[in-house]
Amino acid sequence: FDVLWVADLDRITRSNDWGELGQIFGPLQKAGIKLAGPNLPPIELGNTMNMMQIMFRVGIAYEDNMKRMERFQIGKRTAAQKGCHAQGTIPFGLTWRKGARDASGWSIDEPKAAIVREAYSRARGGESGYMIAKDFEARGIPGPQVNGKHPNGGSWTDAIIRILRSPIYRGL
Repeated sequence: FDVLWVADLDRITRSNDWGELGQIFGPLQKAGIKLAGPNLPPIELGNTMNMMQIMFRVGIAYEDNMKRMERFQIGKRTAAQKGCHAQGTIPFGLTWRKGARDASGWSIDEPKAAIVREAYSRARGGESGYMIAKDFEARGIPGPQVNGKHPNGGSWTDAIIRILRSPIYRGL
């Protein structure tokens, strides 16, 4: 191919590492492949002025991404300090009321929490996570990740280990 079409230069990499940029742009330059995109006319990578333009635009994109990531992290940290659900999957055995702005959004899903308590009790008694998982599966207890791919919640094997190692269930 002659041209690499990119949605924007910040989609090529989110790094400002010269080694990584060289690994990306070096082979394209050697192959004579141009860069182009919606806001980027076809640019030949062998030309010094073009490379300066690309590095300048990649640098701006990197700084913009860093600011966005910093704001995102501040938002997550603020939510966590308020006791809110900051991001990701809601821990098994808990529920979160959508739109809640403080820790009052959390509640315990008793049937699932009973499974977590049983797992901790058995682990404290010396049973391995693997044995607990196999027993839960043999008893037909739905795994924690019920979705289209896993209508029965998937395997307990990895889930039990994650639950037993998670600081959330220890109040952290």
